[in-house]
Amino acid sequence: MPFLRSALTPLVCAALAAAAAASPKDRMREIEQDADAAREHAAIAFKVEAGTTIQFRTDLKDQGDVFVSRSLIEVTGRGALGDRAALSVTVGFEPTFYDFRNAPGLIPGTNDPISDVYLFDVSPRFTMAINEEWSWFAGLDARVAGESDARFGDAFTIGGYAGASQKVNENFTYSFGVYAVQRMEDDALVVPIIGFDWKINDDLRFESIGTGLKLTSAINDTLEVAALGYWDRREYRLDRNHSQLPNGVFREQRVPVGVQLAWKPDPAVRVTLEGGAVVWQEYRVLNSNGNRLNKQETDPAPYISLNAVFRF
Repeated sequence: MPFLRSALTPLVCAALAAAAAASPKDRMREIEQDADAAREHAAIAFKVEAGTTIQFRTDLKDQGDVFVSRSLIEVTGRGALGDRAALSVTVGFEPTFYDFRNAPGLIPGTNDPISDVYLFDVSPRFTMAINEEWSWFAGLDARVAGESDARFGDAFTIGGYAGASQKVNENFTYSFGVYAVQRMEDDALVVPIIGFDWKINDDLRFESIGTGLKLTSAINDTLEVAALGYWDRREYRLDRNHSQLPNGVFREQRVPVGVQLAWKPDPAVRVTLEGGAVVWQEYRVLNSNGNRLNKQETDPAPYISLNAVFRF
């Protein structure tokens, strides 16, 4: 039985039942937390995140339309190693449902180029605190992404990153480094890591979130409101028995811009409701040799998401 179907399908029910948003990785904040855990010799701690995002139906530029539903369940463990080191490991599962209608412009011969896809990833990260100000970090992102009958080897990609972080003071931290990742049927993608976290005052915070920015204002001790925007990308291996494009590659790039309301009833619980618009989105399809067949942009699409995080 193909790997994706046998290993990932049992997790679908749990992920779809979760209520939260598949939001961009808040890597800057995570690196800070790893460094603090190393400095403080923290005991093992866990974080569980779950969510769902709905992108409402929107038109493709040429012909047809698409609706997207995406869920997430993710577990992270973090703990100190020795004197000034910390290790964190994140395991995540993200199923996505695409509902294309009358969209022959992506894969010739079909109006429905892709439907259900699954992404499973494991991301370990090692952090070493050099002193109270500087730390360095290195990590891996290993993932399998594709339709249920995609071969494991064809759907597997791996990336890695390394860099350093400086805690200038209690209100400002920045990081820099490099990230490199394989792409299906294409050259590796290499991008710089540039991150920061600036606590402007007790109520206002400006920070990087993965490949985007976020400005947060505290309403009171339990409520926050934020404006955010980011670039996001995913790619999936098509089934080896796909009717029109066996072992092909489906790619998605998008830029959501939105407003987020966060509720923190307890230091260990955070629930966020987010809404906005995907202001730019592009789908690309490649064959198994890496040749691009087609690409399609969509009109701007409204989206809404709900996210819950539990720490213990």
